[in-house]
Amino acid sequence: MKKVLPLENTKKTKSNIFQIHTSRILLRVFLRLTYEA
Repeated sequence: MKKVLPLENTKKTKSNIFQIHTSRILLRVFLRLTYEA
């Protein structure tokens, strides 16, 4: 099951990292808005 296409694997990893990064930024903004409200 390790015979995954390298390109597909890289795309999936980049997508996961991007989603995590975006969610962290959104969480930080949300916390800031809640804190300052």
